[in-house]
Amino acid sequence: MLYYINISEVIYKMSYNAKRLLAGAAAVACAVSLSSCGADTKWAARSGDTELRAGIYIYNLLNEYYAAMDHMTDTDTDVLNITIDEKPSREWILEQTKEDLRKYIAVENKFTELGMELSDDDKNTVDYIINQMWPVYGTMMEGYGISEDSYRDCYTNSMKNDEIFLKYYGEDGITPVSDDEIKQYMTDNYARVNYIALNLKDADGNLLKSDGKADVMKMAEEYLQRAEDGEDFDALVEEYDAYWKDYTGQNKVTVDEDEPDVQGQIIGFEDAEGNTITLPESEMTVSEGNQNAESPEEEESVNSGDETEPEETEETEAETEETDSEETEETAAETEVSETEETAEETTAETSETAAEDSSESDPEGSTEPASHETVIKKGSNSPSVKFNDTVFNSYGDNEFRIIEDDEIYYVVRKTDLFSDETYFDTNKNSVLYEMKSEEFTAMVDEWAAAVELTMNDAAVKRYKVDKFASSN
Repeated sequence: MLYYINISEVIYKMSYNAKRLLAGAAAVACAVSLSSCGADTKWAARSGDTELRAGIYIYNLLNEYYAAMDHMTDTDTDVLNITIDEKPSREWILEQTKEDLRKYIAVENKFTELGMELSDDDKNTVDYIINQMWPVYGTMMEGYGISEDSYRDCYTNSMKNDEIFLKYYGEDGITPVSDDEIKQYMTDNYARVNYIALNLKDADGNLLKSDGKADVMKMAEEYLQRAEDGEDFDALVEEYDAYWKDYTGQNKVTVDEDEPDVQGQIIGFEDAEGNTITLPESEMTVSEGNQNAESPEEEESVNSGDETEPEETEETEAETEETDSEETEETAAETEVSETEETAEETTAETSETAAEDSSESDPEGSTEPASHETVIKKGSNSPSVKFNDTVFNSYGDNEFRIIEDDEIYYVVRKTDLFSDETYFDTNKNSVLYEMKSEEFTAMVDEWAAAVELTMNDAAVKRYKVDKFASSN
């Protein structure tokens, strides 16, 4: 996904390739000193006049090591003892790393061929990112032999990759994509919705029987009618949320034993004499047993990760990468590598599915919130449910209200114009463009990379072994 930075507002959105620079670093929680004597290992590969630092090789090797973990099964315990694409994982990792270096050089060559230069804003962006991230991850990277200069090279290369993408498909590009084409793609693949999610469970989390479901449907129909009559939809959403919290006891309070008459009462309700209950904030606490009451719109998040066992290697130390200006200080640490949810799958361009799911960056899905309960959903996703998604995209017109019956929730839904937020198109234009053209662009970069003649420094390849990453687990 493409990045955009406004230095004055300190707002930036990084490309997928740039994000890989952080993902690999975040996955590394220990530093292994790479120091040894012998042949020159400051460089790892050459192509024509381009020479790549050893740190660039090590960084891509590390990314491919974590990418290999995606191919592990539940019974695998060591990523270096598995088979990937009918190859031993070590061989696969090394081949993928060499391919990464070819793509790196291909991007550099194409950038020069097109007569492109990074703008002052681009350079400021590089400085900003390095200044933010190196103090956090620098020690860990140096431990693996990745210098700050190598980190800067990798980030700059990913920026050039994105600039080339825009050179081809942006306005006035080589093969430009028009705004109308992008808007049509958005219309076909994204929808703006607002909904009330009426839960079909009781306060204890049990599914309701037929009579209970009928009561919920009656409530849904009343909300639907009120919405169609013009009541503010966000206000209706908030009304139901408040009702659900009351129903499940999330608004109940406990007080001192010397005030038993209001024990368990609900905030804002009246007592037997008609007086509104108003307790000091210091006396209001959530009743035990209600703290985990289920919310109808709450989503579950499941984290998983594979942890590999350490593997003995013949070498315990290798050479830390030396930069042109100075040698990187050799360090060693004894902490363990932490589990990570993200593995650094690197292609020169991100697949459209990944671009669509990465809503924390510049993703059209959920990237803007013009109303407090409004969201944008992606066609074919399970957000907020498969049936909900299918119904909205297959039989729903703009500015239409409807009830969607799902297994555990009745949804009162309003679908609105995707572009009712005037900033939506401009905010998401380039990320959608990337989604549209990433596969085509990836194929082009692969062709450029295939033409690159690469000479590897065997001494560096032998010295910086992937086993070092496994031994730190």
